[in-house]
Amino acid sequence: MVYVKKIFAKQIESSSALGDLTVPSENYLDKELYYTNKDGIYVKKEGLTIEGMLSTHRIAERRHSAKDITVRHLATRAVEGLNIRPDVLIVAHNEWPTPIPAIAGIAQYLCEYGTAPFCDIIANDNLPGPVIAEALVNSDKYTRVVYANSPDISKMRTEKLFNVDKFKDSAKVFQKRQKPIDIKNIDPASIDFIIVDHKDFFESRSDMVKANLGWADIQTLDVIACCPGYVMAVDIADALIKTKTFETVTCVGAETMEKMADPRHLDHCLYGSAAGATTYQASSEPGIICSHSKGFGNLWEYLKWGPGIPLEDGSPTGPYMIMKGPQLYRFVKRTLPKILNELMEKSNNVSNSYLAPIGLAAILLILHQMNGRLIEDLACGIGKIPVTMKQLKFMQIPEEAKTFIDQQVPMSVQMLGNSSSASIPTLEDRARKSIIRSRFSGKSFEDKLKIGSGTNVIKMGAGAGFIMGGYREIL
Repeated sequence: MVYVKKIFAKQIESSSALGDLTVPSENYLDKELYYTNKDGIYVKKEGLTIEGMLSTHRIAERRHSAKDITVRHLATRAVEGLNIRPDVLIVAHNEWPTPIPAIAGIAQYLCEYGTAPFCDIIANDNLPGPVIAEALVNSDKYTRVVYANSPDISKMRTEKLFNVDKFKDSAKVFQKRQKPIDIKNIDPASIDFIIVDHKDFFESRSDMVKANLGWADIQTLDVIACCPGYVMAVDIADALIKTKTFETVTCVGAETMEKMADPRHLDHCLYGSAAGATTYQASSEPGIICSHSKGFGNLWEYLKWGPGIPLEDGSPTGPYMIMKGPQLYRFVKRTLPKILNELMEKSNNVSNSYLAPIGLAAILLILHQMNGRLIEDLACGIGKIPVTMKQLKFMQIPEEAKTFIDQQVPMSVQMLGNSSSASIPTLEDRARKSIIRSRFSGKSFEDKLKIGSGTNVIKMGAGAGFIMGGYREIL
C-alpha cells in the first residue's frame, strides 16, 4: 500500500482592524428611530432606553467608520498586519451593489437543489470561477458543484426577477476529475454546492486591496454570502490548499455594516465596521478538519436589499439592508444547534487514526456575532442549560451558562456590534491577543487561541441567503 501524506490548511497568522469611531448606545437615545412591526409597517419607537437596548441585543457600544472609509480601506488595514504574502487573497464582504441575498441562494431554492450551501463570487482571469468549482469537488469537500457566470444571471436579484431556464442554460455541473456537464442532465437533489460568479459585472474589492498593497503577483477572489461569507471563503481556501492548487491563502472578512443599514431604523444600532484577516498554509499537521453548511434559499427575503423608511414628504430612501429580525432569531435559535451537532458528528467520522473523536467540552466555539442575547440563548441551547425568555430579556443569565460562555464561547458583539462576515476573524484575532476577554469574568482566551496550541475550534456563521454552517479547525 502506498501511503499518501494528507495535506491540511493550517492557520499561520491573523490580524484585524476596526472602524475608527466608537459609538455608545446612548447616541441613539435622542434620535427619531423606527422599527418594523409584524405587518411590515414602520412604527416610530417611543421610550427607547439603554436598558431596553441591552435587553434586546447586549450591545453597549459599536465601532463605525468615517464617511469615506469603505471595505477596501478596512480590508487593506487588516492585511497590512500580516507578515506572509499569500498566493491568493480572498475578501468576503457584502458592500453595495453586490447582491444580498446571494443570487446562488435564490437559484438553490427555485431550482430545487435541496439544502445545498451556496455563495456568489467575483473571480478574475487568473483565478477563474471554474478553478474554484474544480477545487471544491477534487478536494472531496463536495460531489456536484453548480457554477454559473452570466450578466443575465447577475441581474436576477430577487425571486421575481429570477428565470430558472436562463439559469440552467448558463450553468454547468462540476464533478471530480470530469469535464463540466449540462445541468439539465443532473438530478437536482444530488447538487451539494452552488456558485454564481459576477466576474466583469461587479467591482472586485479583493482587486482593490491587492492594488493598495502593490501585490501584483497574487490571485484574488471576492466571496459574497453575507454573514457566513468568511466561513465560505475559508471553505474555498481549504479546497484550494488541499488540491495543491495554491499553498498559501489569506481570507478576509471586511464590512462597514452601519453604512448598509437605514440610519433611521432601530436595526442600525446592531451594526459595526471591522475587518479580520487569517492566513492558511499547506501543512502535514492537522488544521481544518472538515466543514459542514446548509442553505435555505426559500428564506431569501429574511434579509435583503430594499427601500428604506420614506422621508416626511414621501420621498424614497435607500437601498438599505432590511431584515425580518424576529423570524431570523427564531430560525437561528432552532437550527444552528442541529447543524453544529451534524458538523461535530461529521468531523468525528473523518478517517484519521490519530484524530480522536471530540465532544462539546473539548471545543472552543466561535460564532458569528449577530446579537448578544441570541448568542446567550444559543449557548444555553447548545450546553443544554435551561433558560427562559424572561430570564434572557432581563439579563438573568444562569450561572452555568455564564461559566460555559466564559470558558468556551468568546463574544465581542457587546463592544464591537455585528460586523457580518468580519465578526468571526475579528473576534478570533482580538481574543487571541487578549484585547477581547471572556464575557462575564474577563478571563483571557490567549492560551486557547494561540496558533500551535492544538485547541479544537468550531467556527459557525449564519446569515442572509439563508446560509448556516461552519468548520472544525485545530490550531
